[in-house]
Amino acid sequence: MRKRFNPSKLVLILIIPILILSISFHINSFDEDYYHEQFEKNSIYQQFDLTEQELHQINHELLDYLRHGHGEINLTNPQTTQKFYNQKETTHLIEVRELIQDSLILFYFFLTIFIFLCLIIYLRNKKQFTKNLLIILTTGNMLNIIFTLILSALMFTNFSKFFTNFHLALFKTDTWLLNPMTDNLIKMFPQQFFYDIGLKIISNSIIISVVLVLISLYTYRIMKNVEK
Repeated sequence: MRKRFNPSKLVLILIIPILILSISFHINSFDEDYYHEQFEKNSIYQQFDLTEQELHQINHELLDYLRHGHGEINLTNPQTTQKFYNQKETTHLIEVRELIQDSLILFYFFLTIFIFLCLIIYLRNKKQFTKNLLIILTTGNMLNIIFTLILSALMFTNFSKFFTNFHLALFKTDTWLLNPMTDNLIKMFPQQFFYDIGLKIISNSIIISVVLVLISLYTYRIMKNVEK
């Protein structure tokens, strides 16, 4: 008898790349130590008449705003007490904040679906659940590795073009077109920063999937040996 196609398993496999990339994105995008490394690497401290501690505090408040904030960001330059970001930068940050917070909502949405479908598969066949889950995890993470490698090829073959198209697709206005001579936001985060953090997100996503594939295959092999 042929096994019936199980759409729940397919959906779970397709959700895994979304979850892995989302986890890697949020972990790396809010790693403040990494930002400090990038400030050092890209000579960002020399761009401002601020101490390192003051710039770190501004960055900390910016990241907190992007994750949890509402309305317009209101940061002042600790040296002059004037607004640190101009109106164009502030408008752009509102759009960035909305995208990041929406991405977090989507992550929890897909995570909820993943858990719900796992429960359905468990209730349908409790004896085979662990084996089915290992197959799903292996296949889904292998799919993520393939997808991520394709994405990295598209991103890093011509990053400037990808960077421009990315902004054109996601932002309704042109507020992301900032002046590196006058706008503090682009002084803090030049294109090289986005190249590096994009590479880190992609790399970590692949590493997570490789580790999960190896664990799943090893566990599956142990289970098969126990059954003999």
